[in-house]
Amino acid sequence: MHAEHVSELYKQAGSEVKMIAVVHESTPGEYGRHLDTWAHLFNRGQMLILSSSELHKFPQKSQWRIEQFLGKSFHGELKSVSGAVVPSYSIKDLKDMRDEFDNFIDSFNGPWMEQNPFPRADVSKSVAFASVLGWNPNENQNKLYLDAMRVAVRSLKDASADFVVLMMYHDEDAEALLTSEGAVVKHIVPMKHSLEISHFEPWFVDIALAKLRAFELTSYDRVQVLDVDVYIKSADKMEKLFESYPNVKLVAEGLGSDSPLRAGWMMIKPSTEDFSAMQQLLERGVFTAKHGWDNLDLAVEYPGWAPAKPSNNWEFYGSQLEQGLLFHYFYAMQKDITPSADDRELLTLLGDDTLLSLGFVHFYGNRKPWVQKVDDSVFPTHVAIARKSWLNAFQDLNEIPDTDHLSPLTAFGVSQYRRAQVLYTYEPSASPVTSNPSASPVTASPSSAPVTSNPSASPVTASPSSAPVTSNPSVAPVTSNPSASP
Repeated sequence: MHAEHVSELYKQAGSEVKMIAVVHESTPGEYGRHLDTWAHLFNRGQMLILSSSELHKFPQKSQWRIEQFLGKSFHGELKSVSGAVVPSYSIKDLKDMRDEFDNFIDSFNGPWMEQNPFPRADVSKSVAFASVLGWNPNENQNKLYLDAMRVAVRSLKDASADFVVLMMYHDEDAEALLTSEGAVVKHIVPMKHSLEISHFEPWFVDIALAKLRAFELTSYDRVQVLDVDVYIKSADKMEKLFESYPNVKLVAEGLGSDSPLRAGWMMIKPSTEDFSAMQQLLERGVFTAKHGWDNLDLAVEYPGWAPAKPSNNWEFYGSQLEQGLLFHYFYAMQKDITPSADDRELLTLLGDDTLLSLGFVHFYGNRKPWVQKVDDSVFPTHVAIARKSWLNAFQDLNEIPDTDHLSPLTAFGVSQYRRAQVLYTYEPSASPVTSNPSASPVTASPSSAPVTSNPSASPVTASPSSAPVTSNPSVAPVTSNPSASP
């Protein structure tokens, strides 16, 4: 209803009409944008502004304000208030809305029971995109992924958020290229773990688990972590996602037939507590396809997920890497502790169609645009179009993609994964870490990694591989063995 119409009704009804508005201080939306107009049409003393954060956390306090404002008490007690869906806005629009709302609060004195000072949005922190730039034994492939990272950075150049490259090796020329594109380069080392992984090559294990380092980026409120094999059509739509799902710690790509969660894109709330807990899971290194992480026998199910081979165990693609670890820690374990917890509040999974509506396409499997031996006609139309668009952006770098692409899977991994049998032809890599694909990818012996049975213990810090994110460019090229050189 337009403010002018309400004002006319207000005049007819007299001064008894009162207005209560609930405002989300970090996303004031239309209320915050138009309250100034309302204040000129109504007596400000007849308008009570409530903070949504107080209403959510301390509903009894908000009830007291309402009762004082209306001059009457209510039977019963306000226990909780469900959070409304917060619309998505660009970072610039959000700043403008917050400024307008803050100016309104400063300019018009409200009724005596209104919260004073009214809480302000904490804008001291910000948001970022992040992606891991890893190393493998194939120099041409390293160059390909460096250029693919440049394409990703360019695709988000119009966003106001930082683009953080988590770089796993030292190369001054590569770093200079990335910074010239506008990226923030931070050097990282592999996650320490004692897992025995026979499905994936050691270099790939390091890259996959390195995504967890994004949880250390605590200078940001939220981070979107993405692989380099992605196409982004709209930086604006991707940036608006930062204000979506405000109460969910982990939002991720998922619901594929081969895995409930795909880590090609995810949005996280960085947390040293969550990072340390996941580091400890990796250091314990207890995982089996039958019993899952820590042998807890947790259920592998999620509303809307229809696996190609229903089995209710941990045999899905990437279950022993970051995909399985994230699903275990943020969903399966929490759901087991609190069965009544809302599924999407614990973990929100977005299918391909939802991500496509945001102009985002992940080139998983054989969809990678540099795999040119695959005819575009075998793909959905949107994937074929995205591949061509990505190649055009790649060629703008004056580069020609090298089709030499090492399989991340070992021979055993290819034989075990149905999807991999049509995607990869195994060729042993000249890995400096180990020539035995079934060997532990981090240490020569699983027992050499410090293992703790105490979940509350702090993560290992004496080893270089457990060091936090650093922007020191002098870090040596990363391998699973800190003394080895690629």
